[in-house]
Amino acid sequence: LERKAQLERSMLEVEALLRTHPEVAQVAVIGVPDHILGERVCACVVPAEPLRIDLENLKRHLRGLGLANHKLPERLVLLPDLPIVGDKIDRRALAAIVAGQGIS
Repeated sequence: LERKAQLERSMLEVEALLRTHPEVAQVAVIGVPDHILGERVCACVVPAEPLRIDLENLKRHLRGLGLANHKLPERLVLLPDLPIVGDKIDRRALAAIVAGQGIS
């Protein structure tokens, strides 16, 4: 349970830092299942300009802001928009979208 809480805090930190990237219009960071580690960090991004952003670009940005390497996202999913329920990102729907893309 403690590891899960640490992962959630890390994901929120990564999300906040990714919002400062000029090519990121919207972002949500989620955990995706991993058979070895349990979960891996996945950045789900609505790019400000389509097809101009990649995972290495995001990692460079995050490292430049001082984020530790172990917190960097290992997956990137580009989306036209994020699923919203009420006024919040629907993280369950997002996880289903990511799972449907075969990303794990």
